[in-house]
Amino acid sequence: MCSALFQEVQEIQRVRILNIKPGPLLAGSHRPIVGDELKQFLSTLLS
Repeated sequence: MCSALFQEVQEIQRVRILNIKPGPLLAGSHRPIVGDELKQFLSTLLS
């Protein structure tokens, strides 16, 4: 997205998406969203 506007990203910080906090993830990694965290996320999306 930034490259389409001819902008360079110098620093980026992942904070959260709705109730999902990334925690201590390394660049390029991911983690599963399960249990109550998933239920709350889906409930927010569907309401």
